[in-house]
Amino acid sequence: MMLPFIQINLAVLLMGTAGAVGKHTGASTLILVWSRCGFAALGLLGLLGVKGSLDGMLKGLRSAWVMGVLLAAHWISFFASIQFSSVTIAVFTFSLCPILVGLIEPMILRSPKRTRHILFALTSSIGVWMLLPKEPASGQMLSGVLAGLLSALLFSAYMIVGKAKSNAALPVARFLMFQNLCAALLLTPAVLSMGNLPKQTGVWVELLLLGIGLTAIPQLLLFRALQYFSASTVSVLFSLESVYGVLAAHLLLGESATPATLAGGALIALSATSASIGDRMPVMK
Repeated sequence: MMLPFIQINLAVLLMGTAGAVGKHTGASTLILVWSRCGFAALGLLGLLGVKGSLDGMLKGLRSAWVMGVLLAAHWISFFASIQFSSVTIAVFTFSLCPILVGLIEPMILRSPKRTRHILFALTSSIGVWMLLPKEPASGQMLSGVLAGLLSALLFSAYMIVGKAKSNAALPVARFLMFQNLCAALLLTPAVLSMGNLPKQTGVWVELLLLGIGLTAIPQLLLFRALQYFSASTVSVLFSLESVYGVLAAHLLLGESATPATLAGGALIALSATSASIGDRMPVMK
């Protein structure tokens, strides 16, 4: 019973540092997402071993393409939020995921409705308002907040679709490999057209760490946890990602946050945590 809790918390810790590491590389948003997906696919392929027919490969890609599109779009908006504003803004807006999942999941998966999520959505909106820039010239910061909100919405959709597919016949690791591969293939034409790949070896080392250590491994842990928890319960555990993300940004990038930003983020995280109280407890299968 404790193993799924350990797995999901380790996944949160690893994913929580991804934003700071991504910004530290100095790479563009497109390069970050493309390399992250590509290296994650290679890492998972290494765990699985090279096996299976071409027909099996095509079948896996068809099964995972929706997840791949959602994953790529989520990460593009997440890293765009970081580059427009800061890691702190990006991870705090991302903390809205549990409430968004709680509102959307019953409609998609026909799970029990949780009306309290509407209340927590309202309180979280106050937190988001506190994150918004108060100066008229802070258009870039506003773009960061909006990109972060889009990132949270896309990840919520990713979680719900992932929950629906977590018990599918395709093994979890293979499914994750295919969805990362789909995302990387989707972005490859745009990357090739830009032609601004990093030239420093150190940057590629960081991108490799981002793709395998901070993506492939926590993804595998996350989807294994989805076999035991509801999407709402898993997403609320991801509220801790904001704590790890802000800490990593401070240690790695020297970022600091205003009192209003911290207060707004705390209100969002508190609302997200409260939203999951009373959710279905994990059931071993």
